[in-house]
Amino acid sequence: MKRIALVSLMVFVLIGSMGLALQAEAEYVCKYSESWPVGSARVNAAEIFKNIVETVSGGRIEVQVFPAGQLGTESETMDSVQLGVLQVTRGALFEKANPQLFIYGLPFLFTSFEEGLASLEAPISQQIMDGAKANGFYIPSLGLQPGRNVTNNVRPIETPADMDGLLLRVPPIDLNTRVMTALGASTQLIPFTETYMAMKTGVVDGQENPVAQIVDMKFYEVQEYITFLEYTIAVDPLYISLSWYESLPEDLQAIVTMASELSGDYLNWAWLTQKTEQENFLRDNMTANNIAPENYPLFVDAVQPVWDYYINEAQYFTQAEVDALIDFVRD
Repeated sequence: MKRIALVSLMVFVLIGSMGLALQAEAEYVCKYSESWPVGSARVNAAEIFKNIVETVSGGRIEVQVFPAGQLGTESETMDSVQLGVLQVTRGALFEKANPQLFIYGLPFLFTSFEEGLASLEAPISQQIMDGAKANGFYIPSLGLQPGRNVTNNVRPIETPADMDGLLLRVPPIDLNTRVMTALGASTQLIPFTETYMAMKTGVVDGQENPVAQIVDMKFYEVQEYITFLEYTIAVDPLYISLSWYESLPEDLQAIVTMASELSGDYLNWAWLTQKTEQENFLRDNMTANNIAPENYPLFVDAVQPVWDYYINEAQYFTQAEVDALIDFVRD
């Protein structure tokens, strides 16, 4: 927590110094794709990345930020980063980079956002980030997304039985689909930028996302019920094209890495500081409920097949690695 506060201060100092660096003609162009809209925390983080890189490099790197999915879906932009067509993006399609990233998203693994943040410092984290290089990605920072919650237009969700018969939009992420299915819902893959209209027109009953996405994308305008389930607190990696990164001289590589880490820490800080306000906003604009303590174990038990799949069938990681991660954040 102290590190987030410190680096956030550093970010704002750097932003305040914009224009002080001598501007040279750009030697490199960095296209940064973001699926979220202008004004959202993730686009603000992209702008911080841009300002730091351009200022500290003295203009040798030009960063172009494309928000609101202008350059394609998260799946498409991750493919473009992998091929070097784009240079930077964020996304949760972990299997494209390193499926070991799914370890952080195991349902109900963490009991709080703070535990999730602590997990980023675990020994396995660097191993996972380095592993993405084999697939063409450089991950300089992981970041974290707040817990994912369920909204719908049919009924409040008190137990897994209430999920039966619901058709929910999910992103093209294996874990999300498996969890929603384990809880009893049917799922449909719909691009993030098309989710609002899909719910408005009744193509799906609802969706699942952190509160920030629900607020920033105005999903509350077309959804009646929200259940603060927070079934997964997943990482939010910054993906950089490895081929582009390695084409940079060492001094510019260091600047890109620094900007990635600082903008990522800003994003974690933004999630933490906005979460309560956003939850209260949604309570005021939707019919909201939390899971009763006596019903919580029903959800935990229902998603055990998801744990079994990733550990025993897919074998992306071992039970021992999961146990070590839990022990690390709770010691």
